[in-house]
Amino acid sequence: MTRANCGSVLIMGTQGVLLGIVTERDLMTRVLAKALNPEKTQVSEVMTLHPHCVAPETLVSDAVLIMIERGFRHLPIVDAGSKILGVFSVRDALPREIGNAVSLAEFHEQVNDALG
Repeated sequence: MTRANCGSVLIMGTQGVLLGIVTERDLMTRVLAKALNPEKTQVSEVMTLHPHCVAPETLVSDAVLIMIERGFRHLPIVDAGSKILGVFSVRDALPREIGNAVSLAEFHEQVNDALG
């Protein structure tokens, strides 16, 4: 991941089925923080199974909002036929979209608090 300068890796099964995703954060919190041996720990033990995905038509602000509300930083982009098109990272978002998504997330939180 370091050599490729990417923060996540999609884990694919047979016939191109998306099984999960492993991120830098997963490696930090699920391997290093638990003092597991990286050379012996299997990816299947630390990956996030069946990650949330979005369509390529998803607005950047909506993608950022999903990531903020659900607590992750990488979002696979898949087409209607479940073909992987790429991975959207919160780093890809422009500051304006991040600001809009944070404002919307705060609004949703306030509405939920008001509704009980």
